[in-house]
Amino acid sequence: MNKILTLALIILITSCAKKSSPVSGEPHQKEIEASFSLFESNKPLVAASAGSPYFKAISSCALKKEGEGCTPEKVPLLGMRDAEINVDYVLKNTIVSHDFLALNFKEYLNSVNNKYLFALFGSVSGIVITDEISSSFYYTPTGMIYINARYLWKTQKELAKLKFKKDGRFSRDERKKILTDIDYVKDNKIIYDEARKSEREITDIAPDLSRLFFHELTHANDVYPADLHSQLDVSESYYKLRTKRYESKEMISRMIVYPETKKAWEYAIFVVDGELINPDSHLFTKDDFLSDFAPNIGMVFYSYLTNREHLAMMMESYFMLFTEHYETCVYGKYRESTDKKSELFWFQKNRILQDNILAEAKGAIDLMLPSHLALELNSIVSVFELETFTDISSSEEKPACKNY
Repeated sequence: MNKILTLALIILITSCAKKSSPVSGEPHQKEIEASFSLFESNKPLVAASAGSPYFKAISSCALKKEGEGCTPEKVPLLGMRDAEINVDYVLKNTIVSHDFLALNFKEYLNSVNNKYLFALFGSVSGIVITDEISSSFYYTPTGMIYINARYLWKTQKELAKLKFKKDGRFSRDERKKILTDIDYVKDNKIIYDEARKSEREITDIAPDLSRLFFHELTHANDVYPADLHSQLDVSESYYKLRTKRYESKEMISRMIVYPETKKAWEYAIFVVDGELINPDSHLFTKDDFLSDFAPNIGMVFYSYLTNREHLAMMMESYFMLFTEHYETCVYGKYRESTDKKSELFWFQKNRILQDNILAEAKGAIDLMLPSHLALELNSIVSVFELETFTDISSSEEKPACKNY
């Protein structure tokens, strides 16, 4: 009896000691948790703009894992202050782990001529650029976005100063047969090829960095769209504000249609996180892809992780096409095993223009941006076309995502 009681007490103490994650329910939650060492290291972060009046408030909140004291009153969203969101203002709300990251970020911002991108910055309380994280993310408890420094080095000398953590997503597994992939192309150049150069200019970095910002800033605007800023209780923590909006289904990602094909969703969880929702989750065929994924509204398998990732992937493609004129190329690939190269069996150019996806994207834009910008953006007529290729044989010339 005493042994049973002792065991019960041990279980009780252990369960009480184990705290729940402060990011429960967030997009790519595991990768955020893998980056918790950033919050625990107290690594020095410096202002991207010398003499910034916002540096003290942002830096005091940026490394608080639980976000205690992080409120709009203490660290307002950029769009809550009576200030123009321009290059200077964004830099004053940015902190970095290395001085050269600030210089490169400033050069990037000066190269961007996109009012929609700058408007999206209005829904974050700060920008953190560091090499202490495994992948970039938006963090609910602080209201900030954390950008991986790998996007902002230009020279090998700068690269040598950065130490990157491993991104644990998309591990190889011999059971993964069907894959999706996505490219962004302009002037017959793929942005990822440009970003992989050993010595880079801002022109090489900018497209992929813009894509990333459209994605991460969508997560922030999902929670705090521009028209909501004046209605926020500034004394409440960012985490409480987000929780209330999530539970009451007021976030944009909870108002739009989510890819509901159960089989594709279960397989996507397996592909990205390596988790089997049921023992047969990995049994996903080309026929399943064509019936469950292709006609649905997820951009790639990653979109199926959460409704929030679905929104971010969709907005990423929408902004890249309509404001930066980068076409999307979504691939369906098959491989026999991890030892063999994947074969292309399905290809779609500008998937964002598929009728059901485009309708959802425009609806999200209406909810996310200030009304005048949303109306303007959704009125743009695409000069690009949706093209789909199926039943691609191994012998024929593969379709290429090019600007015709």
